[in-house]
Amino acid sequence: MRLIFAAAALMLTVLSGAGAVVASAAPASAEVLFNDDAGTIRPGQYVEVGVWYQQYSGGPSGYWAGVWSYPQHKWIFTSSGDATTSWKFWWVKPAVRGEYATVYGTTYSGRNYRDVFYTAVR
Repeated sequence: MRLIFAAAALMLTVLSGAGAVVASAAPASAEVLFNDDAGTIRPGQYVEVGVWYQQYSGGPSGYWAGVWSYPQHKWIFTSSGDATTSWKFWWVKPAVRGEYATVYGTTYSGRNYRDVFYTAVR
């Protein structure tokens, strides 16, 4: 599990391929948290995508989540809405071997923040 959003200073890196922006920061004032399921899986296994709203911190609860398939050059999963105070999970089963990117996003003070994790299906 990692923080998707922090009000601390952010370091931004451009992700080539999907064209998203990656945000990483020290934990501070987190509102939307998500599941980090990056690594290597075998064909037939699932990528676990999950979001949770940390209500006691206050702030925005909106999120966007998606899984990008590099082999198929398309989104194989997307979801957006308001994260709840209990974990919400989706299990995404990649169809072919290759690299996948799980992308999470939120907005705070009019700025969009993204974080990306990579999973290899081997």
